Amino acid sequence: MKSKISLGSLLLDANIHQLYVGTEFRQIEPRVSALIYNLYLNKNSIVTREELINSVWNSQVVSNNALNRAVSQARKVLSLSTKPSPCIETVPRVGYKLVIINESSDVAEKPLGKECNFVRHYEKENSNRTNGKETNLEEPISNENESRLKKSTSKRIKNNLKSSPWLSFWNKNTAEGFNFSSLKVAIFIVFTVSLLTRYVYQEFISNEIPAQYSQRVITTTSGVERLGKFSPDGRFMAYVGSISGSRIFNLFVKNLTDDSVVQITNDEFHIVDFSWSPNSKKIVLSRWNSIHDRRCAIDLLEFNRVTLSVKSQTIMNCSERAAVHLAWNGSSDMIFFNSRESYDKPYYIEAFSLLSKRTEQLTLPPQSGNYRGDYYVSGNTSGTMIAVIRYLGTYDMNLDIFETDSRQLIYNRQLSKGIDGLSWMGQNRLLLRRGNNLYKYDFQTDKQEFFYAIGKNSGDIGSDANGRRVLFSTADTDINLVEYKLNLVTQSETARKDEISEEILLKSNAKLVEASSGVEIMPSYSNDFKQMAFLSNRSGKYQIWLLDAENKLSQLTQSPVSLSINALQWSPDKKLILIQHDDEIFTVETRSGTITRVIDRSHRIAVANWSFDGRAVFYSSEKSGQWQIWKYSFESGKHQQITQQGGYSAKQAKNGDLYLSRIHEPGLWLLKAKRDPTSDILTSGFTTPKLLIERFSGTNWMGWRLTGSYIYYFGSVPNLDVTSPLSYGVMKFNLKSEISEMMIPFKRNQLRYFDVSPTKVIITEHSKNEGSIQLLSPD
Repeated sequence: MKSKISLGSLLLDANIHQLYVGTEFRQIEPRVSALIYNLYLNKNSIVTREELINSVWNSQVVSNNALNRAVSQARKVLSLSTKPSPCIETVPRVGYKLVIINESSDVAEKPLGKECNFVRHYEKENSNRTNGKETNLEEPISNENESRLKKSTSKRIKNNLKSSPWLSFWNKNTAEGFNFSSLKVAIFIVFTVSLLTRYVYQEFISNEIPAQYSQRVITTTSGVERLGKFSPDGRFMAYVGSISGSRIFNLFVKNLTDDSVVQITNDEFHIVDFSWSPNSKKIVLSRWNSIHDRRCAIDLLEFNRVTLSVKSQTIMNCSERAAVHLAWNGSSDMIFFNSRESYDKPYYIEAFSLLSKRTEQLTLPPQSGNYRGDYYVSGNTSGTMIAVIRYLGTYDMNLDIFETDSRQLIYNRQLSKGIDGLSWMGQNRLLLRRGNNLYKYDFQTDKQEFFYAIGKNSGDIGSDANGRRVLFSTADTDINLVEYKLNLVTQSETARKDEISEEILLKSNAKLVEASSGVEIMPSYSNDFKQMAFLSNRSGKYQIWLLDAENKLSQLTQSPVSLSINALQWSPDKKLILIQHDDEIFTVETRSGTITRVIDRSHRIAVANWSFDGRAVFYSSEKSGQWQIWKYSFESGKHQQITQQGGYSAKQAKNGDLYLSRIHEPGLWLLKAKRDPTSDILTSGFTTPKLLIERFSGTNWMGWRLTGSYIYYFGSVPNLDVTSPLSYGVMKFNLKSEISEMMIPFKRNQLRYFDVSPTKVIITEHSKNEGSIQLLSPD
């Protein structure tokens, strides 16, 4: 049976879940694709809810919300058609049917249900309102638009006057012989002023003309302060802070009455997020045990509003390396949070009952080809609604609003522009951050307006219960690349040459590679170690920069979007750099900076590296059902599955051998390349995997190097210090002796992004890390 179906002006390929809109295509959720396809196979016929769940979810136990949401998404997909398209009609208490619309008459073969009528009426109004153009609410009103707005306003006032029953009465019931001309003119003027006043009030004053806001720092301690959040009663503000130079974040509470500040947690943890309960008596927080290990847990704090102290208990563990965000329901007996099975799976939203200790999955994002899913949740201060952000691709996100008591989806919209931060602004509006600007967003009317320019290096945002006071964090952070020289020494000067054991020792002197007021990360040496590429945001967005052999710095890429933070891989001939962005693989020419897509997102790619000869790319994908290593040949254009037992990150040595890690199983494996025993020439295929390094974390996929006879990776060794049982740093594995040892212990200000050459190592370091919380309040 064919997988491609026509839907008005759209073409859906249900096998690869791609929707073709004209000459462009969009990747849509597999569940939505399957739902549309199943309804199409039964067009103009009722498909029960049970039948859809059996076919789309393979008879899994799912909530009504999951099906309702999939139908809502499917309707949005169909609305993209520029021609009359099929419409999904609800059959109450039974199921759904796909109503086919006759293109020639623009009517359905069968009577339209209320959803179809609503959708068609809405699209018609939308088309009339925008004249077929997308409305950009962030742009200022042009002179032409301003003139059109004035004419529209004048026309609306005239229509209101014509429809007035009072003017109709005076026109029709004037007594004969009595001159009412002057009186009619006077009444007309008074009534016109009245209507104009009413219109102006409704259109402008009632929509709250923005007040003048003043900005001031509300935190003054040394170090980094972020995540400022008002208690719902407005009496306190809690925030997360760390001492300057430390990467341990604790929770602080500020009494807004007397400005006193109390630290209410004192742990060696890293707090990710927290949320006040609607009654301001509890706080729930998510944390990691350390910035490197990142085992996740959720704690409940009983907050004493008099002594500003807490009683804390851990209520549940969350998945490793999960960045968990939290929200409450109105009765303060349930929390909502984003969860995931592992760090290679997308987030979904769960509800946890503090009474029954049971969890309920609220959302069902696609489980492949999307590594973030429903990654953010935020609740309004009364706890009646939560907003959920789903990542669909670079700058493409979906906004869902749920009622917390019923857990019903009440609003769904795809955002054409990505957002960098979200918070509730009062009870029914959202505050959005895009770059350096804040916007008010009324999701019920889909209206957005510019609110405030907060400047660069801004972060978390929050608001009080009335939406009048706004908090946002600012950071003064420099992350630079620091070069350390290496010494090669021997254990014994009298030892025979073949018994010399090399030890790499770090010299005490360090050299700043390039200073800037931005962030430099992901260093990568070329294969001859004469050039280095890295990511920097000094131009405002993450782009690739080059440092040549003469220490001359230049910006390589000029991409209109900020590049993803992923490893940069040089080709063996140094002509290309391989990068991953938005689930796709690109090459960048090192002379011109030209970016070319090599493998599209339909292959669900995670990590990619060059083959030893530059003729192919080894990458990981779950398109076969689980994460495996695949090979893409530039010459043939074919994709070949290499592993059968799992693989996530693979690098090939010059002799053809393949080294790989797995995502769910610690360790580094060797797959020896098969050779002709008579000629020692490489043949196709590899041997059975052999475990080389047991203590090799799967999170190393962006940060391990294969150089000559050594493998360098980020790892840990036992530490004699009881308070810090593990010491983290760059590990060196000798391929000959098969022994690992700590090469460079990391300091607290150093990140795990590094690269190594025969004579030096480049490490990513915080050179400055300060931050504060700013308060915006009406003058």
